Amino acid sequence: MWSVVVAFTLLNLFQPAEPPVPSAPPPTVSQPMAPASSTPDTTPVPTPSAPAAMQPSSAPQQPKAVPVPQPPAAAAPPAQKEPEKPPVITNYWQHINEILATEAARRTRYDLKTKTKYPPPRSFPFDAFNHLKAKDLLRAVDESIQNVRMKPGGRPEEEIDHQIEVNINTCLEYYPLLASEDSDFTNILYRIQGSDPALQTYLIKRIVPGLADKSLFSDYLQDRVRRERTDIQNALTKICGDIMANEKVQRAAFETEYALLLEEYLDVFRKDPAVVAYKQQNGKEASPKLLLEPGILTVSPDTLTALEQLSKGFHEYTTALAANLNPANARSVELRKEVRNWIDKVYTGLYLKDREAIKTILDQYPEDSLK
Repeated sequence: MWSVVVAFTLLNLFQPAEPPVPSAPPPTVSQPMAPASSTPDTTPVPTPSAPAAMQPSSAPQQPKAVPVPQPPAAAAPPAQKEPEKPPVITNYWQHINEILATEAARRTRYDLKTKTKYPPPRSFPFDAFNHLKAKDLLRAVDESIQNVRMKPGGRPEEEIDHQIEVNINTCLEYYPLLASEDSDFTNILYRIQGSDPALQTYLIKRIVPGLADKSLFSDYLQDRVRRERTDIQNALTKICGDIMANEKVQRAAFETEYALLLEEYLDVFRKDPAVVAYKQQNGKEASPKLLLEPGILTVSPDTLTALEQLSKGFHEYTTALAANLNPANARSVELRKEVRNWIDKVYTGLYLKDREAIKTILDQYPEDSLK
């Protein structure tokens, strides 16, 4: 039995294997047959191409663009606040007082915090006035004067004038910081020529040093006067001869114009070598009156010529003053006496060309006639 099984097994091992049955080809679309040709077909049969990745390239390969990372988009800028509109000011005098009150309160809080001694030093809030113009301060002056004069109560004139002067000083203390144009000085000149008597007096007394307290405004005005001397002198001469002018304003003009003329006169006189030597020998300034006394002080011919050229201003001054001496003009006795004293001071104290013209005025109106 075992021999039969072994024989059958060996027979199967040595029997040749049958070839595999080919699979059916895929269905093809039938193409129309080309007509038979008498010439053989020489069209080369295309050979299967290699995959694109394995084909050699005849053209140089262009490097691929590497994407550049873009920065993140910037955030939109925050909305800007619209600039604050300047306040609508209807009363500049009131507005200035509000500024000063605000600054005073701020200063007080600071003093309490730092334990400074009282009274605190005066402060000047210059930055708080930057939104104003010089002409605004003049408008504040006009409003402050009106505010004082409209108050009822029948107060004395001296008290009213004092309060007005305080108000003017409060406004004009900051004027030099805002005055940047020639018109700012012209506006001051207009008010010297004609405005409220208290304001005219205030301005006239600050034209030359020594007639009022020194301040930022007086420094500004005196600096401009050096450049505009002729205009100022003409304005003062007109006031001196105006028989309808306020007498207080005139008194200020008498003193100021004399000081203005004398300032220029002394500037020439004191530069003379003989005058310089006199000061060194005697320890004091020589008086121009010494020129009227022969043999005491002899100056150079150039100095005398320069002084004579300045005589014109003094003659215009004394002529304007003389208009107040006429009895037909409504001037007080006190004013007329004061006028004659100023004319006499020019005649007796200065060397001038044609001094006799001034003496004629004094002879025409002797002191006894001023009653």
